[in-house]
Amino acid sequence: MPSGAKSWTLRYRLPTGDRKRITFGNYPAVSLSQARDRALATLAAVANGSDPSELKRSAKANAERKRLETLDALAEMYFEAASKGKHRQGKAKPKRESTLKLERYYWERFVKPAFGKRPIHSIKRADIQTFVNAQRTPSTSRQIRVVFQRLFAFARWLELVEADPVHYVQVDAHNSRERVLSPADMQALFAVMSNSAKLAALKIPRLRAIGIELCAVTLQRRGEVSGIDTCEIDLDAET
Repeated sequence: MPSGAKSWTLRYRLPTGDRKRITFGNYPAVSLSQARDRALATLAAVANGSDPSELKRSAKANAERKRLETLDALAEMYFEAASKGKHRQGKAKPKRESTLKLERYYWERFVKPAFGKRPIHSIKRADIQTFVNAQRTPSTSRQIRVVFQRLFAFARWLELVEADPVHYVQVDAHNSRERVLSPADMQALFAVMSNSAKLAALKIPRLRAIGIELCAVTLQRRGEVSGIDTCEIDLDAET
């Protein structure tokens, strides 16, 4: 090669007349005697009706297919597709960055260490159920199930699996809270937040206390409030 690298290559002809070639590796990692032995074995295989270069290509393709069938590879494809709105059939919109960030967190933190290297066909409902049951909080269990649901829905859309092992996985239901803060509750909240940095029992920095106050006033999610820009606030108009 122009770079100076040297490799052993054998050219051969199949009984059909097709010309092929196969590479045995680089010199000096593969010695002359090793290259000759591999060449003789290859020519013997050709004489018996095989095509060594095609067998090598098929083996490489099978290895790549098996790699892509792991949950780790599936997740990589899913997050890439979801960011472009190509994660499901139809005219899907790209998923919101905040949603993907949450899904990535639970994938990286919980699911990937336990299931990332496993082939998707080997993951059964009982495996997922046992895993979510072992989590410390119902909220974590629910978020983990959501990640599995997204990944296997994507796998079914790609026709990589026929059945969805997440379908009958059960987690504790979310307990809705119906309490509404009264004006007195809001006054108490703001009184505490305004002095949060001075209260030893809380130890909440003032900046974080302001975020809590904004959540209470605007009814926005924590992620929306923590990412707000000053240009989005009009203090004079109180909007």
